[in-house]
Amino acid sequence: MGLLLRPDAFYAPDSAGMYLLTYQGSSHLKGRSVGPLIELLKPYLDGRHTLAELTEELPPERRAAVESLLTVLLERDVVRDVPLQQDVVGDAGTGDQESALEYPEYRHEVGFIAHFRDSPVAIFRAYRDKVVLVLGSGDIVPWVARAALRTGSRLVKMATPEVQGVEWVERGRRTPDQRVERPLLADLSEEGLLPLLDSADLVLHVSGGSAHEPLLDRLCAERRIPLAQAVVLDGEVWLGPEDLGTRSEASWTAGRRRVATRPAPRPPIAVDETRAAAIAGVLVQLAFRTATGLLDDHRARLTRIDLSTLRRTSHAFVPHPHARPAEPMLPGSADPARDGAVLGREAFSRRAVVCADDLLGVFGEPTERAYAQIPLHVSEVEVPDPAGLLGGAVSRVVGTGLDFESARHQAALKAFAVYASLMVDPRRLLAADGRTPLAAPESDPDALLADLRAGRITGLVLGHRLADGGTRLIAADVAFPALPVPDSAAGTAVGIGAGITAGIAAGYSWQEAVDVALAEQAGRLALADLEHRTTPLPRFDLDSGSLPPRGERYRSMIQATGEAVTCYDLTGPSELPAAMSYLGDTPVGYAGGSSAAEAVTGALEQALLHYQARQNAQPAYAPPAPPGIPAGLRGSAIRRLPVASRTGSASLVSALARRGLSPVAVPLDHDREVHSIMPYTVHVVLTHA
Repeated sequence: MGLLLRPDAFYAPDSAGMYLLTYQGSSHLKGRSVGPLIELLKPYLDGRHTLAELTEELPPERRAAVESLLTVLLERDVVRDVPLQQDVVGDAGTGDQESALEYPEYRHEVGFIAHFRDSPVAIFRAYRDKVVLVLGSGDIVPWVARAALRTGSRLVKMATPEVQGVEWVERGRRTPDQRVERPLLADLSEEGLLPLLDSADLVLHVSGGSAHEPLLDRLCAERRIPLAQAVVLDGEVWLGPEDLGTRSEASWTAGRRRVATRPAPRPPIAVDETRAAAIAGVLVQLAFRTATGLLDDHRARLTRIDLSTLRRTSHAFVPHPHARPAEPMLPGSADPARDGAVLGREAFSRRAVVCADDLLGVFGEPTERAYAQIPLHVSEVEVPDPAGLLGGAVSRVVGTGLDFESARHQAALKAFAVYASLMVDPRRLLAADGRTPLAAPESDPDALLADLRAGRITGLVLGHRLADGGTRLIAADVAFPALPVPDSAAGTAVGIGAGITAGIAAGYSWQEAVDVALAEQAGRLALADLEHRTTPLPRFDLDSGSLPPRGERYRSMIQATGEAVTCYDLTGPSELPAAMSYLGDTPVGYAGGSSAAEAVTGALEQALLHYQARQNAQPAYAPPAPPGIPAGLRGSAIRRLPVASRTGSASLVSALARRGLSPVAVPLDHDREVHSIMPYTVHVVLTHA
């Protein structure tokens, strides 16, 4: 195999070695000799020399250095193995090399393809033969048409409502067989677009708004025509998708729905010639790479260009469910999540990464900000408002742990839970009879959601009774607590922890998510029972007895602070294990659990986090303080901590049944793609038995 240097590789020396920059990103090679050595090798990295040929006449030490450098360049995809003697620049040869003589003007384009694919000339020939339709309005359109010509397209059709000539665009031709046509674009309706799409193999669309992109997405998807769009929105432009919409669910609109949930629009910036050229270049480059099969990341992506700096970033996204058809979970349908395998921490991390992006993510990247990380590690994640239930506000959740990884994992689990509780797709709901869909799969979810929130229609979801495994219908506004129109003003930021309703949880398994949600409901009920209690509450003896390993760490950490910590037993006659922690005379946390030891562990964690937030003057991540126990109910009796065995959620289900309550687990699965990534997100709703 011959060695070929990436045609898009840029490298620059520094005092410690060499920086390498390619389309896929940057890397750094250490060693002062790296730069000079790359310069010496560059003329020979043309695909016509093997590693053995390049090193056979070198002395041993020099050979080892060259082999080591080329091995690193191969690992980082800066150099690629290609079939030996493959000609990529137009010299005479045999087979496909002879075809390269057809395109001496496009030697760089063919060479770029050759770095990634075999038979580059045949691939480029197929690209040239595609009819490119450039649609849209404004000054960017001619730049896109011209850029398409510059990449080799033989026929470019430029359709705009403006009266624009093609002379300037045609001056971008590189071979005499290229031409530009100017078809009539009556309007951007279905009737106006269909005649143009009938003869197009590739569509590039430019817009200054987003009113008609869903229509264009649908029409191109139905005809399997690759579509790339560049849409100017305030002070930025979003381009893509990078797979040109070859998967209808990964369309520009499906990515745009993620962007639309972000607040604070930026002031508009005029698109001058420099910006128009930059936008056109990126859009056509995306089209060229995808149309020639060079896409190396099959995740859905949009590219963002900041018009103030022309800085370009690429953002992966999970397609928004409102941008594609959806169907409800009908009675009798299988729910594989309940029988799914337990996720390991590493597997969970890989899944969470897919969903994290600060601009297009299901939730943002985890961050530690400037938060103190002693005694607990603290991580924060922002969750956007995917269906507009909070008026575009952003929720923030905090995860804590005894180490960095645990804090991030807990934050991600909470982020999945909050997102799933906010992501409502009315087309997934059942009608009032509980047997038929509320709406057709292709219905407008935004219009349905408005009707649902206004009370003009009602919807139901299926839940699973935890007592006997049967199903039960639950009202949509109960399953999704944010669904009713909030009384507060829309668009305000939501603080850390806000938006998390008791009983909504995500876990590494279905059972873990249910257990966490049940424990939260137990704590909530025990807290509500306080106003009816008349007997003083005993305190747990925190100096003896056993706790789960995590609780033992919390107990020793709190004792090391010297703070006076009290933990009251809220269980009482309800038989729902719960505890409330105090620092001095201040209530700082409460928790339920499957056992008293689990409840105490949760209450101590909140006490420790409250102490940490207070000591560092960082109230943002302090847990919300519970209402205090009336002074007359704070008893002096001491209760020994019971054995720290986990009894499981069955005991909680039984205790709830004795109160006349039936817990129902509702899968929060309205975003089917996110649900496939994190299937264990539930809302345990308490209904009357």
